[in-house]
Amino acid sequence: MEAGSSRVLLPCSQGREESMEVFREGIELAMNFCRAFQFYVTLGYFGSQPSLRIQNFFDSIFSLFIQSKEPPTKIELMRQLNPLHTLPCSLDDDIEEVSDQLLAMYQECLCGDFSSIQIIKEANARRLMWKRVNKFELESPFSEKIKKANLTRFDTMWRKKDRRHAREVAALKNEEKA
Repeated sequence: MEAGSSRVLLPCSQGREESMEVFREGIELAMNFCRAFQFYVTLGYFGSQPSLRIQNFFDSIFSLFIQSKEPPTKIELMRQLNPLHTLPCSLDDDIEEVSDQLLAMYQECLCGDFSSIQIIKEANARRLMWKRVNKFELESPFSEKIKKANLTRFDTMWRKKDRRHAREVAALKNEEKA
């Protein structure tokens, strides 16, 4: 730990890449348990190309952690996790909880401790098995109507975000060349 720093830092660079790969997987696993995230998916927030956009969403969360020397603050992370700011209050608590979980997982991964990610991985496997055995379905006609109504609105929003992201990437590449 550096003098005057309250953050736990990886003592050496060896293993950092592996730790961050595991952490990226942990983000995905934690978000799959997040009710707010499930709410976004159910309502069609990720538009007509959900798989790609969901991966981009996970990547944007991951980039918050790796883009600077310090991890994001809880407020920055919550802002990233709740882009619509229109969720019911009960889901805001879920976002705060997953923010705390991701910040703790990040610190653990920096220390080479992957136990919390392993716990989530095992819980996810049990949940998937339970759904298959019981033929569990979350879809309802009402949520399908809402999803279809939101597709157009969210597709437009995502196209704007995709264009903005492409411009940011191009600007970063131009800065690197300069």
